Amino acid sequence: MKNDMSDLRRFFRNRFERLVTYNDADGSRAGDGSAIGLRELCETLAADDEKFPRYYDQDLRRLCGHEAGTWFRSERTYGDVARLVNRVLDAHSIGNTRPSGFWVSEVLDCGTLIDGMRRPDLASNGRLSNAQH
Repeated sequence: MKNDMSDLRRFFRNRFERLVTYNDADGSRAGDGSAIGLRELCETLAADDEKFPRYYDQDLRRLCGHEAGTWFRSERTYGDVARLVNRVLDAHSIGNTRPSGFWVSEVLDCGTLIDGMRRPDLASNGRLSNAQH
């Protein structure tokens, strides 16, 4: 089945909710009938410039933690959320509950899409972050 962007965005929202509510990084129990994983959706939507629904502001506040103010400085897109979630998934994969440092700023203010998708243990300049020293 070929997924169009509206379906991909819906699948992403479903998995995003599961991540925030149940810490379900896989999203396999989203109940929407799609086998596509959250990581794959993040990679697919990383450059999507469609506005992300304001309905999820509380969830984004929880996801961003101490950097939530950075999120709310301007309108954000599915691509912005996908890059943030990808960074959280990377942190989970190395045993952390969330990325460290000013990770939201790094993702949202990155110079390129590649920087925004970079692993959480690397700063935007490619060296180990100060938290790792």
